[in-house]
Amino acid sequence: MSAKQHDALSFAQQLSHYLGSTRLSKEFENLIIVSVLAFLGLLRKHLTEATDRCIIQEMDKNLVQHDAAEIRAHLPERITAPS
Repeated sequence: MSAKQHDALSFAQQLSHYLGSTRLSKEFENLIIVSVLAFLGLLRKHLTEATDRCIIQEMDKNLVQHDAAEIRAHLPERITAPS
């Protein structure tokens, strides 16, 4: 496994743990995940079934280099900026 693959796997594990914790504390009910498909596959392997069921939409996009305003422009209109 390359260092890049190891980093991606580690991030997927950390993110899945964070999403599971925040779901349990009722910080969200639904998720829209924006990710390249390869990372989404890694992430899904580590999500609990309950967290996975919260995913209502997936978008295959790489927005890592964009700022928050540019990312929001790619999201569905029903998503609003935090107050």
